[in-house]
Amino acid sequence: MPLRMRRIPPMFAPHLWKVHDATMNNNARTNNICEGWNNKFFNLVGHYHPSVWRVIEWFQLEEATVSTIIQQDGVGNPPRKRVRRRYVQLQERIRNLCAGRREDHKTVAEFLRGVGWNIRLNHQH
Repeated sequence: MPLRMRRIPPMFAPHLWKVHDATMNNNARTNNICEGWNNKFFNLVGHYHPSVWRVIEWFQLEEATVSTIIQQDGVGNPPRKRVRRRYVQLQERIRNLCAGRREDHKTVAEFLRGVGWNIRLNHQH
């Protein structure tokens, strides 16, 4: 039985999911902020299937926290982002690799090898 391939358009256009521009502009490349919120939610609620009353109580506490942050930002005291130094260094190394590839200082193989080493180094910590 021969394998037949057909070309279908992607569900989401590449410009929506590619991370090259985000990397070069020093923007977030992941949805870690969402994962952090989910972890915070689980830790505060305490279990996977909380009662609706517990969830409402948690949302009220979260709203009060966010409201305070917004008010502080309004008076010129923006919240400080807690960023680990190793992630700043990883972002810089990946941005350097992308810039080197864009300027033809690196071959595709060199670029991919560099990205692979950075991923490997990041997961060893």
